[in-house]
Order: sequence, then structure tokens, then C-alpha cells
Amino acid sequence: MLKFLIEISIIILVLKIIIRKKIIWIILLLLLILLIAFLSAVTLFINLPRSTDEVNDKEKEINILNNNEVSYK
Repeated sequence: MLKFLIEISIIILVLKIIIRKKIIWIILLLLLILLIAFLSAVTLFINLPRSTDEVNDKEKEINILNNNEVSYK
């Protein structure tokens, strides 16, 4: 009976260690996901046009490109 209790306690200790390591890996995975989300938000913010003038310039460039494509046809 004592041997059985010792085996069960060893199994429980091993499971606790495994669960703790899984929790650490889950936390690290969540931190990695948050880091990726933050970096993608920063890159989107950097690529946004700063003013309406820049938006108008980009629209003009797009219109010029579209007109060139039409004229080639």
C-alpha cells in the first residue's frame, strides 16, 4: 500500500511539473502573439498616409496609372 501511494505521489509530481511547463509555454506563445500583433499594428501605422495631401497624391498616381493602362489598350 505504501509503495502504491509513493508511485501515485511521484506521478502527481511529474504531472504538476508538466502542467507548469505547459503553462509557461502557453504564456510565451501568448506573448509572441501579442508581439506580432503589436508589430503589425506599428507597421500599418507607419505605412498610413500622414495627411490628405498625401492621399490626394496617391489617388493622382493611381489615376495616372489607370489612364496609362487604358491608353495602351
